Amino acid sequence: MMRTFISILILLCTLKISNAQYIRDHISIGIGPSMLYGDNAGEYTAFKFKILPSATLAYNNQIADILDLRATFGIQMLNSGGYDPLNTGRVVRWGDNDQAFDFKGNAYFGDIMSVVNFNPNIPGRAGEIANFYAGLGLGVMHVNRDQEVFKNGRIENEILLEGEIIKSKQSTTLAYLPFRVGVSTNLESDWDYSFDFSLFTALNSDLDGNNMKTKRIKPDMMGQFQIVIKRYFGRSW
Repeated sequence: MMRTFISILILLCTLKISNAQYIRDHISIGIGPSMLYGDNAGEYTAFKFKILPSATLAYNNQIADILDLRATFGIQMLNSGGYDPLNTGRVVRWGDNDQAFDFKGNAYFGDIMSVVNFNPNIPGRAGEIANFYAGLGLGVMHVNRDQEVFKNGRIENEILLEGEIIKSKQSTTLAYLPFRVGVSTNLESDWDYSFDFSLFTALNSDLDGNNMKTKRIKPDMMGQFQIVIKRYFGRSW
């Protein structure tokens, strides 16, 4: 899969248009709220989960009239929120299997993706006031976390009788599939602004220090909604 993806990216790069009038090459920064979909990170049917900041820095390279190549780096704060009380059998089972019931930390990520622009400004055509786009790619993230595991727990009649919390610092490095969709202004200037939604699907379920499936979808996921500011390079009007 990795070899195929890299081959496609190399092929796309050979298609780059060098004389496009409406060049979309730009650097951008984004900031906004984010959330984690994990085994120990909330009660999603009750909308109980942490909303925390995320930030990104990206470089976008135009390949064709409707196609771009984008590299993104960023950080997202993570916190499971402590939604699972210690006097539950699930937390005890997690502890018996050395799985965390609570954690907080940061995810550092980087990805590269091809982006399709559905209505970009193109030479010889009337300009559009907005551009809708979507992209899919491949990335790697590294998570540093302070986690807690509940060991030797014993519960009777929903009353916690014994147990101890083991705290530790852990890290996980994993691959993920990023999907982005958004809408951007087309101001015909050196600056544009957009709204991005990103969904990162991890290729395993250990992002949160817990790989015992308790949610409907097995992989851990991160979601981000960001306001993005773009600065173009070499744009000609």
